[in-house]
Amino acid sequence: MFPLLIFILLLLIVNYAITKKIFSPGFTFNGIYFVTLLLYSFMLSDIQQELSNMTLLIYWLSLIFFNIPVILLSLKQKYNVGIFSRPKHRPIRKFKYRVPRESMLIALVIAFFLVQVIYSKGFPVLWKLTGSDKTYFDFGIPSITGLYYGFIITIGAWSLFKKRSILRFVCLFIAILIISRQVIISILLEGILFKLLTLKKNKWKFYRVILVLAVVGIFAFALIGNFRTGEADFLRVAKFKDSTNSIPTAFKWIYSYMCFSVSNFNNLVSMTSGNVNHGASMINELTPTVLTNMLNIKEVFTDNFLVSLNFTVSTYMPPIYLDFGVFGICLFTFILGLVSILLFNALQKNKSLRLYLAYCVLTHNILLLFFNNMFLYLPILSQFIFIPLIFVRKRKRIYRFKENYSLQTIKAIGE
Repeated sequence: MFPLLIFILLLLIVNYAITKKIFSPGFTFNGIYFVTLLLYSFMLSDIQQELSNMTLLIYWLSLIFFNIPVILLSLKQKYNVGIFSRPKHRPIRKFKYRVPRESMLIALVIAFFLVQVIYSKGFPVLWKLTGSDKTYFDFGIPSITGLYYGFIITIGAWSLFKKRSILRFVCLFIAILIISRQVIISILLEGILFKLLTLKKNKWKFYRVILVLAVVGIFAFALIGNFRTGEADFLRVAKFKDSTNSIPTAFKWIYSYMCFSVSNFNNLVSMTSGNVNHGASMINELTPTVLTNMLNIKEVFTDNFLVSLNFTVSTYMPPIYLDFGVFGICLFTFILGLVSILLFNALQKNKSLRLYLAYCVLTHNILLLFFNNMFLYLPILSQFIFIPLIFVRKRKRIYRFKENYSLQTIKAIGE
């Protein structure tokens, strides 16, 4: 474990030295790996086991295959290397967008929520308060609910730091009513990323705001978890060691979600070499419930590999590993690294609202790889559809130049 942590630390240094940005794909991917595995090394729970050699090998390979395109294309972008290199100083293109009125968006959010409530005959908070047997999973119309959550996350993140905006409160309030920590976290994380990427002044002041939000978010995460599960039940199934009694429950919630997912994957690796389901695992996760029931795609490996039935997350790797083995994980991380750095480099040239939002969703997914594969999660994946539909680009382009250009150059760019 220690050599792996040192290797990740070196990757963090290299990526930051090239881009000078903490929200570059390389820094976020390697950073979340470093934090997760560092926390795991403390072994605070009896649920955790020492990582097997095969598990460690997979982590080594995933890091290498992600960073190959990221580092190479970052160097190409920085030093303008290549036969078909573009001029070093280019205009930064900005675009204007037509955005629906806030009142219209609020009406849509509330209307669809009421439809879901009528269909489900209630909502999770009401069921919890009245002692009903129904849970969060019983809410909403199958498949349509996932798209609805994606819509809420998209406009909630975009409006999170807009001044005098009621929309953000509506989205967060509905997320609370359905007791969805995932929707709340996605709105907050994507909204914070969007603000950081687009903020031009007082960044250090905003960092202090983020620190406060992070502390509040940790306690809110624990509060919702205790409300849904119960603190005593959580501590019982988490099996934390006696030496951790002085550690706040809020931290234990975060620790369990980050580290027990690694334990689950480590357990899976000990049970099978993967490459057994040949696409069935990923299809069943990605396909809406209605179609899944119709297609009835069978998975060869269905054994329970969870170290505890109460902790069902297991990083982004299990579906890929079960379908295509170690090769599948390497290919996925390589493609993810390639797409991430291409989008990041495009954003440096074109200050487009849609590119900003798409990159926020992508970074959100990278930061949650320790938790689950959000690229197979309908509410998150649907945002890549909602972003171009909601934020329609106008035809007129606005250019902002880094350096003075000759009149002939400006005319050529305009043409």
